[in-house]
Amino acid sequence: MQTNEIFSGLDKFGLSEIINKIEINTIFYDLGKLKTPEVQPAEPAPVANFAAKDYLYIKKMTCPICKKEAIATGVRETRVRMEQVEIDLHVKSKPLDPIFYDIVICDSCGYTTTKPLFSEPVKEIQMKLVLQNITPVFKKVEYPQLLTIDMAIERYKLALLNTIIRQTSSGEKAYFCMKLAWLLRVKGDIANRNNFAKLAISAFNMALANESLPIMALSGDTIFYVMAAFYSFLEDYDESLKLLSTVVVSKTASDKLKDHARDLKADISTIKKSH
Repeated sequence: MQTNEIFSGLDKFGLSEIINKIEINTIFYDLGKLKTPEVQPAEPAPVANFAAKDYLYIKKMTCPICKKEAIATGVRETRVRMEQVEIDLHVKSKPLDPIFYDIVICDSCGYTTTKPLFSEPVKEIQMKLVLQNITPVFKKVEYPQLLTIDMAIERYKLALLNTIIRQTSSGEKAYFCMKLAWLLRVKGDIANRNNFAKLAISAFNMALANESLPIMALSGDTIFYVMAAFYSFLEDYDESLKLLSTVVVSKTASDKLKDHARDLKADISTIKKSH
């Protein structure tokens, strides 16, 4: 899979030339063969049977790079209902998924990341990398108040691209790859889900080897579990079971996480017996 396939959908931001220069294998390692995904049908616009204003709020933020105003949309957490924690730890919620709205884009300079990170200072070298590489070609894209899953995916891709341009930590790259794998699984885009699961595993491995815990607010046990879930998606069941066993015997993992690990181990055992 080529870099321009990983970042498909970002042409509208004016970033094609930058994307074409990126060598993905110099950023992530041990990728094996990424699958070229089939073209997905266009997603129909959602039909809202509720008032967006009852669930969403607007927050003005100051971009830490260009110091101009950026607009962030958030979800009123008390208004959404959590239905279940899914196999990869994505929390299924109704009627809106809060992770759709976790990305902030500065329409002035193109800096893009999560709301919590958008509030934090940016290193001077990283500021220069954005201002020199993204800002001169960046084009503002207008979004409706209610985002589709495809819109959420392209916003996370833009955040991931920002981490590569800014040369941030492996943990930050892994976080955005994880979220993209979650969204693509929800969408039903299995090939692309697997591609981003593989990228997330690579980046998490680099982060665990070189960074201190927690990584992007994720504990080591949580990272091991997510990696195990992703290995199961890739049908590497032996590697998945190794990590799940580590979680189950961990003295620091929560009881809920251990329950998820036991459930996934049971599912994998059933799959292996059927083969």
